[in-house]
Amino acid sequence: MLESSLLAAGNILGNRYDVVREIGRGGFGRTYLAIDRNKFSERCVLKEFAPQVHGQAELQQAKALFEREAEILYKLKHPQIPAFREIFRVDGIHNESLFLVQDYIEGETYLDLVNQRMAQGRVFSEGEVVQFLHHLLPAIEYIHKLGVIHRDISPDNIIYRHRDGLPVLIDFGCVKEVAATVVSRYSNAKIATRIGKQGYAPDEQMIRGKVSPASDLYAVAATAITLLTGKDANDIYNAAEAKWEWRKYAQISPDLTKIIDRMLQYNPQHRYQSVAEVLAVLPPNSNYPVASFSSSSPTNLKPITHINPISQLKTLAVSPKQDPTSTVCSEAPTRDPHDWKKPAWYVTKVISKIFILCVGLNFVVKWARAIDPSKMITDEINSAKTSLDNSITDRINSTKTSIDKSITDRINSTKTNIEKAIPNPLKAIPNPLIEPSPSVQQRQQDLSKRLKENNIPALKFYRQVDRAFYAKYPELNRRPLTNRAEDEKLRQEWQDLAVQMLEQRGN
Repeated sequence: MLESSLLAAGNILGNRYDVVREIGRGGFGRTYLAIDRNKFSERCVLKEFAPQVHGQAELQQAKALFEREAEILYKLKHPQIPAFREIFRVDGIHNESLFLVQDYIEGETYLDLVNQRMAQGRVFSEGEVVQFLHHLLPAIEYIHKLGVIHRDISPDNIIYRHRDGLPVLIDFGCVKEVAATVVSRYSNAKIATRIGKQGYAPDEQMIRGKVSPASDLYAVAATAITLLTGKDANDIYNAAEAKWEWRKYAQISPDLTKIIDRMLQYNPQHRYQSVAEVLAVLPPNSNYPVASFSSSSPTNLKPITHINPISQLKTLAVSPKQDPTSTVCSEAPTRDPHDWKKPAWYVTKVISKIFILCVGLNFVVKWARAIDPSKMITDEINSAKTSLDNSITDRINSTKTSIDKSITDRINSTKTNIEKAIPNPLKAIPNPLIEPSPSVQQRQQDLSKRLKENNIPALKFYRQVDRAFYAKYPELNRRPLTNRAEDEKLRQEWQDLAVQMLEQRGN
């Protein structure tokens, strides 16, 4: 629960800013267009941060955190990023608010431009999109070099500025994430902190909360597809197969298609890793006619609309192991897939040393016999050799038994962890009104049998089903389905989806 101020035209804040009108609202307050008296009546944007917390001490801690974490945004000095002017406090009757002041950009969002084009029966040309990328990417490269990831690039967060025709980046997702973190830390509001729009943000950002420069490049490519096709990115992304289906809607050159496809790779390591890599292969503007983005505002639009997740408080929950206030999320260390081989290498190493020792001992025996043929010395050496051989044999057998047990325990532990991490929802669908439990089990057995007959790895297939299912229900936050009544329909849908995807594979 958040308490936001409601200002009217003519209100004055900080003895400086004259409120013109409200131009938006989000989960942490409202946004106003205002006039700055101290800057020759320039227009500016006031963004409110008004968390409802208990106690003056918690309020001060929350606002101190927001001010400290937002400080990096004031260091952004780029002509295609609205300048962050200042933060000032306003004391209300029941609460205190922070207002963040930004430059006002005169223009239209690219979402508005796409809707205008669609109403006229056309979309952006390849030349216009190439020019758009050439103008936008340097601004993104600038913030990446400062360690800032935008996190929320989409057509409605890029403004076509009228005075020079350049794209301007607005609504940085890291600001929203810091605000959400502050509220969730110092209040009772259950606000999730993952930022991004479905379809424009990659899966590693929406599902695991991990971001990198490649995450922003993915969002840029998804935005370019919307300009080229007039379709929302979420409508042409096949979540079940984790692949895009956009090429049939756009007539562009193979070179640009190849670039966009690589930017949209599911694995972030397979994408371009920096803006410089994209600019190095992007066709030059000179290959195309001069692009013009101007268009009139027609009537009877059928707009593409995006729900800003943070403003509607419908984002996914961030991983507890992740620091949600960091600007760049590094990849978590992964387990070495060859760890299971290490005990075998250890056995080989021990046996090799023992073999060398035996060869050396045999050489000593032969040498002793050659220089001293006395039976007593030979017998003593043979006795020592026999004793050492027995000791070595016992050591090998003990080591082998210990290693075998260790390997068996590790395999069983890994199998148990995998089964716990990827439960099979088909085991939790007892619905006597539809079919008795044994029938459900039989259906699962039939599914497993079909996977085996078609040489389809069951674990990989269930992961694909999970990905498609949880993409359809992001609000579940990938929680395992239970036997409770409220999950009954979800379990049935999971099972139906699994059968459907298996049948699609067969076709």
